[in-house]
Amino acid sequence: MSASVDFNTNFFSPKSPFARDNSRLISIMLVVWFVAIFGFQGLLKIMETPTPEPIHQQYEKVWSEAKNGGNIELAGISLNLMARYIPLRSNETLQKYITSALAANMSAGLKAEYTAAQATLAEGTKITAELQSKLADALKLPAGDIRADVISTAMLPLAALSISEDNITELPKIMDKHLIHNRSVLTDTQFLGFPFHYGYTAVFLLVLFVVICIVYCLVFDKISHKHGMEKD
Repeated sequence: MSASVDFNTNFFSPKSPFARDNSRLISIMLVVWFVAIFGFQGLLKIMETPTPEPIHQQYEKVWSEAKNGGNIELAGISLNLMARYIPLRSNETLQKYITSALAANMSAGLKAEYTAAQATLAEGTKITAELQSKLADALKLPAGDIRADVISTAMLPLAALSISEDNITELPKIMDKHLIHNRSVLTDTQFLGFPFHYGYTAVFLLVLFVVICIVYCLVFDKISHKHGMEKD
């Protein structure tokens, strides 16, 4: 009866020639995986450039004159943020700038309708489509503008409405955070209809994982044959 062969598969302390070859193979696969994932993330970080959206440039043009509220253009930009980011629909600073613009551009009759509707919003009552249309007109929103659908989330009481210093400090931070994005050729280039960085992480890395598994199995078979593992 032939003596058994100790193949020693301990990755961290390989003693046999087979174990050393196998550990080396696994290490190479891990390095490829690590570089493909974290190397690309590092490359994204190195190449990124903060790039403001056109709407941010629009905000910068009006901000110096609109800090104290009552500006329709700034209200429209604030509504844009609320329409895009649900958590911002309860942001008091944005609500104040939108409400102050409404207050500055509503007739006395519309203010009365607004006040009556605003008082019932806390009870879960929705504003009527007619009132929503009137408020959208007051903010000079184009017909059918989706921003009109979130006006009700910005309706604060007109009484004692004021823009505080905290609001003036907070609004630029909100605008910069949501309207300035890190971009580079890796994010602007299209791949399979998606931004390249998305295609790389969502498609290429999955394919690479499968390829690494296949390569490991093929090379492992050669190592096994080389050290006589199949015979034993």
